Amino acid sequence: MNVELLPFGDNTFDAVVCAFGLGHFPRPEAAVAEAARTLLPGGRIAFSWWDDPSRQRIQGIFRDAITEVGVSAPPNVPQGHNVHRFSNTREFLHLLQGAGLLDVVITEHTTIYSVPDAETLWRGGLGSLVLTGSTITHQDEANQDLIRTAFERHANVYKSANGLNLPVAFKVGAGRKPT
Repeated sequence: MNVELLPFGDNTFDAVVCAFGLGHFPRPEAAVAEAARTLLPGGRIAFSWWDDPSRQRIQGIFRDAITEVGVSAPPNVPQGHNVHRFSNTREFLHLLQGAGLLDVVITEHTTIYSVPDAETLWRGGLGSLVLTGSTITHQDEANQDLIRTAFERHANVYKSANGLNLPVAFKVGAGRKPT
């Protein structure tokens, strides 16, 4: 559904949660304001978003490989706002406060994501990281090979006896609608 035009009345929900959607919203301020509209007074809201790729290595390894090879996204890939904007705690805080929320807090979380090998990570990333995957798949074969080689080198930094153990970091921003 259109996150800027939710099909719910004002003051409908006790809580609204959005997991990792912020970077995909064309107009995040409008989306958060719309989600807040559906909250009952005093209701709680929470959004999660990825930390910087230097700390969120699933995306970071792909981005590092692309940067190393020096290719860019094809011109037909939509260019929206900076998808890493809300990796910045201050920007995330400003977004939620700008929607009129109170008691806003941003908490940082870290974990380890394990995959059996670089091949599994490569296939999974190409199938789920929309902008990154599109940037890679729209390159000619020679550049795809260069990206893949750089990717494997970056991924192997996290190699252990049981596969790849990748650091993952994300933030959860939460607040309350005024009563």
